[in-house]
Amino acid sequence: MPAHLRIRSLLAFAAILLAAASPAGARIDRPYEDLVVEYPEANESLAHLVAELYPELKGEVAHHVGRPYGIATRVVLCTNRAELVATLGGGEPPEWALAVARPGAGLIAIRISGLDSLAGNLRSTLAHEMTHLALGEIERRAGRPLPRWFDEGVCEWASRSLHLGAGEDLTLAAASDRLLPLAEIAEEFPEDSGDASLAYLESRFFVEDLAERHGRRVVAKILDRFEAGEDFDAAFEIETGESVREAEARWKAQVTPRFPKLWLLVRGMTLFSIAALLVVLAYARKRRRARRILDRWEAEEAGNTEEEDLGGPAEEGPWNDERKGC
Repeated sequence: MPAHLRIRSLLAFAAILLAAASPAGARIDRPYEDLVVEYPEANESLAHLVAELYPELKGEVAHHVGRPYGIATRVVLCTNRAELVATLGGGEPPEWALAVARPGAGLIAIRISGLDSLAGNLRSTLAHEMTHLALGEIERRAGRPLPRWFDEGVCEWASRSLHLGAGEDLTLAAASDRLLPLAEIAEEFPEDSGDASLAYLESRFFVEDLAERHGRRVVAKILDRFEAGEDFDAAFEIETGESVREAEARWKAQVTPRFPKLWLLVRGMTLFSIAALLVVLAYARKRRRARRILDRWEAEEAGNTEEEDLGGPAEEGPWNDERKGC
């Protein structure tokens, strides 16, 4: 992120803290060409940051979906969940939802209390929701919805956001045989936050794998065929050369460790268990060394006994000296 945006994001985060500790206050509508931002009075810095990010993100979204972003967009910054629900005007989003897009209305509602200190997830959240609006236009023209996993996968791919350890989380789910079949998340994502996180993760990595394997334009080509009236599965197979099920099976094999149980065992070994194992190995080594020393002593003692039995020299002692003097 450029320096001026980092400074702006820090100021915006300070405004978030101030707004959270203050009464809601007046709400302001501010137009920026084809963008309108509605925000609490205390969050003007954050609204300006949204406006600065918007032109760049229009290009990002267009790059990923393969068509210009020409949607009049309204971004509503909500102080808390209650404001988020009220802004949507019907239907409660999941408790964990940070933002919601309403395609057709060009609306993006963001719960600003969930943004991080550098507003890094503001950028990724905006990109994700703007992509939803773009895909919503395609669905409207096609007259039917895209599979949910494809919709969310493209949005996550366009947002370029991945939490630390995302790859390991995916591998863990694959090794534990917990990956969700794409057919199960084609219509709805789970309500449970853990299962939903896995659904987002799978969708993102699967779509990204398609782009890496067939070129990033494959997503736009599938969307073109879908918008023109082609069935999604047929459009997918024409552009990738494999059915969704075949692509899913190949991808699942690719992300699953060759020896899942061994991978889980090694991963489960904490530093403490590794240290304990080292102690056990050191103890076993010490016992082997002590055993070798005892064996050597026993061998030496056996040799001395044999010497005495054959009339070997006896030990000298004071009593021998006395006898010599008699």
